[in-house]
Amino acid sequence: MTTPGKKGVRTIVYTVTYADGVETGRVEKSNTITTPAVDEVVEVGTKKATTPVVTTENVTETQVIYHGTITLSNPDLPKGTKRIKIAGVDGEKTVVYTITKTNGVETSRVVRDEKITKTPITQVVEIGTKESGGSQSNASQDQKDPSDKAQDSKDQAKSGSDAVTSSQSGQTDRPQQPQYSRVNRNAEEKKNLPNTGEHANSLAALLGLVIASVTAFFNFRRKKH
Repeated sequence: MTTPGKKGVRTIVYTVTYADGVETGRVEKSNTITTPAVDEVVEVGTKKATTPVVTTENVTETQVIYHGTITLSNPDLPKGTKRIKIAGVDGEKTVVYTITKTNGVETSRVVRDEKITKTPITQVVEIGTKESGGSQSNASQDQKDPSDKAQDSKDQAKSGSDAVTSSQSGQTDRPQQPQYSRVNRNAEEKKNLPNTGEHANSLAALLGLVIASVTAFFNFRRKKH
């Protein structure tokens, strides 16, 4: 039904004759439609019903797996300095869907298979926490090539080992003398020591002889008197 029906209104005028209170005649004088009626319209389909066409297909899609990010504290970096230690890389995965269509329109999608073809790499960011005024020197060291940093670490380790050796031998802030110099010095000291001892023995013997002579002289004079 496309149009609903409506009732109309008709007005009729009669002339009625009565005898002793009983109607003896009726004559129609006018008959007028004051409100036209509206006809109801109903449509009846004649198209034959058709069976819907349902199809299914498998569709493969490649999707991006976005990498994550973690933040670590580094006490060797100046406070507030950020450095990417490991750069993040997005991954990929392959997803196979079974898609159902009705009369060409997608009505459902089901995941049949999912496989990671490229593993994402998490990005690692270091944030400095070192309280230091030499931020520029630290920043320049951070920007060095990794091979240069490795060489600097080796040099620092070698310098530290030399400092420990110097402190144990009792010599600080002074370069080590060659070994042969020490040997020569010790040899000279050993050569001079015997001469000093012999000279002292000679003086002692002479002094003893003088004392003995003086003592004998006084004893001789005492006996004479």
